[in-house]
Amino acid sequence: MTLTPNKTQNCRPPPVADDPRWLRIVARDKTADGQLWYSVATTGVYCRPSCPSRTANPKNRAAARGLCKAPGRRASDLAGAATRTQRSLESENAALIAKACRIIEDSEEEPSLKILADAIDRSPSHFHRLFKAATGLSPKEYAAANRAKKIRQGLVAGNSVTEGDL
Repeated sequence: MTLTPNKTQNCRPPPVADDPRWLRIVARDKTADGQLWYSVATTGVYCRPSCPSRTANPKNRAAARGLCKAPGRRASDLAGAATRTQRSLESENAALIAKACRIIEDSEEEPSLKILADAIDRSPSHFHRLFKAATGLSPKEYAAANRAKKIRQGLVAGNSVTEGDL
């Protein structure tokens, strides 16, 4: 189905059964953001597909790229706030994980999960989930990989493994 922008403010949706985009909206598909928006006829609000707001009644919505993003319609407050909040939370978490990585890299001994979590002011379980989501490794796996890297660098530099120079 191809939709062309309508010159009028009338945003009549095709029946839900005929519109495959509705499934993307119901699934809150982030990959559809920027490709289409949907609006709610009863509120005059338009949202991106991944908007965390309550899903509109199918009878009251229209979905099309730019079709209803027009005068008389306004962006969902939740859509903008959620995007800003998500971005700032992601950047804050990335900075905290980077700090934890530096602590691991600068430590002579492997720091415990509690020490790392305390350093970034998170609970150990929450820190572990954040770390694994950001790096793909647990803090313990990251520390082991960092130690292996240091050993490899020491061997390349000519240090002895048996004499404890590493």
